[in-house]
Amino acid sequence: GNLVTSYQYDASGNVRFVTDPRGNTVETVYDDQGRPTTVNYPATDEHLATQSATTYDVLGRRIATTDQEGKITRYRYDGLGRLVEVRQYIDQSLAAADATFAASPSTVGIASTRYSYDELGNQLTQTDALDRVTRYEYDSLGRRTSRILPDNATEALQYDEWGNLWKRTDFAGRTTTFGYDTLNRLKTKTADAAHPSLIYSHAIARVEYDYDASGARTAARTYSADNTLLYSESTPRDERGRLDTKITVLGTLDYSYYANGLLEDVVSTNPGGVNIGYRYDEANRLAFVDDASSGTTGTTAYTYTANGSLETVTAPNGIAHGYAYDSLNRLRALSVANVTAQILRSTTYALKPSGHRHIITETTGRTATYDYDGVYRLTSEAVAGVADPGQNGTVGYTLDKVGNRLNRTSSITALPATSQSFNSRDQLTSDSYDANGNTTLATGVTTQDIYDFEDRLIVRRNPDGSSINLSYDADGIRRQKTLLNAAAQFVSATGYLTDANNLTGYAQVVEEFRNNAAGLTSFTCTYGSDLISVLRVDPSLATSTSYFGYDGLGSVRFLTNASGVVTDTWDYDAFGNVLGRTGTTENNYLYRGEQFDADLGMYSLRARFYNQSTGRFWNQDSYEGSSGDPMSLHKYLYANGNPVRNSDPRGHNATIAETGFTSSLVGTLAIKLTIPAINVAATVAVNALIFAAIYETATAPAIGTRKQQLIDEELRAEGRSRASVLTRSQTQTPPIFPDPISVWHEVAEHDGFVQTLFPQWQLLHVGPRGLGAEEFIDINRDESMRASGLPPRPDMDRHEYPFASTLEGGAGAIATYVNPGSNRSQGQALAAFYVTSKLKLGDPFFVLVLP
Repeated sequence: GNLVTSYQYDASGNVRFVTDPRGNTVETVYDDQGRPTTVNYPATDEHLATQSATTYDVLGRRIATTDQEGKITRYRYDGLGRLVEVRQYIDQSLAAADATFAASPSTVGIASTRYSYDELGNQLTQTDALDRVTRYEYDSLGRRTSRILPDNATEALQYDEWGNLWKRTDFAGRTTTFGYDTLNRLKTKTADAAHPSLIYSHAIARVEYDYDASGARTAARTYSADNTLLYSESTPRDERGRLDTKITVLGTLDYSYYANGLLEDVVSTNPGGVNIGYRYDEANRLAFVDDASSGTTGTTAYTYTANGSLETVTAPNGIAHGYAYDSLNRLRALSVANVTAQILRSTTYALKPSGHRHIITETTGRTATYDYDGVYRLTSEAVAGVADPGQNGTVGYTLDKVGNRLNRTSSITALPATSQSFNSRDQLTSDSYDANGNTTLATGVTTQDIYDFEDRLIVRRNPDGSSINLSYDADGIRRQKTLLNAAAQFVSATGYLTDANNLTGYAQVVEEFRNNAAGLTSFTCTYGSDLISVLRVDPSLATSTSYFGYDGLGSVRFLTNASGVVTDTWDYDAFGNVLGRTGTTENNYLYRGEQFDADLGMYSLRARFYNQSTGRFWNQDSYEGSSGDPMSLHKYLYANGNPVRNSDPRGHNATIAETGFTSSLVGTLAIKLTIPAINVAATVAVNALIFAAIYETATAPAIGTRKQQLIDEELRAEGRSRASVLTRSQTQTPPIFPDPISVWHEVAEHDGFVQTLFPQWQLLHVGPRGLGAEEFIDINRDESMRASGLPPRPDMDRHEYPFASTLEGGAGAIATYVNPGSNRSQGQALAAFYVTSKLKLGDPFFVLVLP
């Protein structure tokens, strides 16, 4: 029968109880202003019922949160309601007595991050928990002109007459120049002619972009300093703006879609290349992946629990992953069986009340026990039960206030004890960096690293004179690696054909080609919600296929062959160091399912390389972080210091990583928290206020008038009046747009942050959907960006909440810089949601931010 989620309301119309299809009930308690103050969660098989709480000041601002373990975070504001301090308690025993912020920010056990602003609301300073200050300067229009780091290294920004970022001078004093077309779309990026990387023939000196009439990018090219074309990519769109084809020198990928906008298949023109079809269930969740790539014909099947979480994944070789959850939809067990139902591996996850993993127990006998400090940073890992005694032992971490690893104690053979110190930019004092924060020389690594004008590693010079040379596409995704010997002679070249339009939400290598003295070896990757298999074709044209077996964090723990036999296994520590390995199959997809580069000794996480031995990224993050989440401000730390729960697949910011929670960009995610605290009965009144704002109080009369016209034109086309929208009855709970942080990262985090400031924006209303939709969105986006004072940046997107496609969007929306991939993926999903939910102008819908 149908799966039912039931809702009960209090006397004020707030959703009080939500009961999921498995009978688990979450209760939300409200204050007399309708603000959620307490959320009561059901008992699990491990813990009694738990509770989280939010406290507000008299102006309705969130001033404290208490999680399910009783851990407290406090927030302080100035007289104009601007966030001036986030106080976290590494020692939670200090929290209860600090409700009025009486303790000094420098108190041991307290991590205080502070902000100050000018009279226009521009942020002037950011002071971290170690009292190190980053300063910002602005021009008369409120546009940032400089960022000054604690060591006084300065980045400067200049703008053209239209407000576009025209020139960026980096911390080394080198300029990057940006050019735009008449519609203010980025057309070129040009490196400083004196940039030291330009002596290398494969270094990018200029990037060019082309667009179609709708503004979608259709081509990109990169050039060297002598104007040689390095890379060209053509990406034409279909009539609905969806990616139709990706054409590169390594191959062409063709895409097709179902009528509702979901991806139907992707086919490579390379012989034996990717040929994948996708099928979905009635809830638009991925149900089948049909692989017709050469030598790997077969179907992978997905099923889901009543709550919508992943329940089983069965590969073509019969290997099935099965997932089990507690009453809060958190992964508790994972079992893997072969086609005869023989259990190959089984793992249980013991959780703390907050959901953080405490003990992981495997049928192999291996156990891993984790402990954390007051802000959930990993402080110890104890491994036991492994047959190899060198893999057993305890690792302890001592951290400073911002999360830098000061000491590692260890009794595990592969993890030696270390002591480290850091400078004011959180850089290791034992290593060398360039002015932009890129590692150039590291302790124990006698190599020299060289970076291009966008701070991407392009050359590693080894002690023996050999070198590793890396090339990138126009988006900064690695496309080629070439190895040269000490005499600069060719050793090998590896090309990567990547696909950012897949269901994982990240750019993935779908075809890899390696050419060396032995000949050409190719690897074809099949993706569903994760990597399913890799087909290897060696120089003799012999083929073999490996299927991937995962743990609950998405790390590859074993491979199986076409017959379902285990061929290889891996064990890791919490940060991804390999502690044990069996088998000899060539495989680079390891920790968190990411690609390990054995030549560099690091993981390629798209924007940056991750060094698992230190738990840090190799260069400074271009993403500046979110003021409401101080841990995100660190420029090198991996996974916010908690790799047991978090990952960072984009190389920019930590996200909760839990295999089993549906993470594809399609389908409807199950409600596992609570419906937003919105009085559904008041929808009509909310509409009236929105329309009044558009028709009576637009910030710019000309813009407001045009928005009025667009709305009226669509209403007339539909045979409706403004009054009909305002007076219609709302008898059903509006549809829910799931906004998971695990999928859209800082985009969803921003949406959630804005919702905490303005709870009424948990319910939005659809703007025009007809011919005027794009113009309406453009007007709203222009209003919100001008109001927020955010100039365009070529490396980042600007994201606003409420969405520009809604009636709430516009001048009142709050904008921030975000990763382009996350922003555009969310936009595509929102457009598909409008279609599948059959929403039209004025219709309400919930935006539910999920972990």
